[in-house]
Amino acid sequence: QRAKQRNARTLQTQTASKALKNGELDVDKFVKSREYEIRALEEGMARSKKALTKRAFQQVPKDMRRRTASHNAKRVPKRLQPRAKREV
Repeated sequence: QRAKQRNARTLQTQTASKALKNGELDVDKFVKSREYEIRALEEGMARSKKALTKRAFQQVPKDMRRRTASHNAKRVPKRLQPRAKREV
């Protein structure tokens, strides 16, 4: 089970041996060898911007919030219940 989680969290990378010569870094070759990872990072950042940053129970005013609303959709106001059900 731990191996499964570890495999899910690893990223495939390329070796940077061409970018390193005599202990010095050739930036152009390094960036080219990391182009895939850089592009994946940029796409992930763009996707996370479009995602909702607040959950339904967090949009309720603070004085009306209940701790149970984070895991019980019926504790959220009616207008937010459909969204809360999707999140839970």
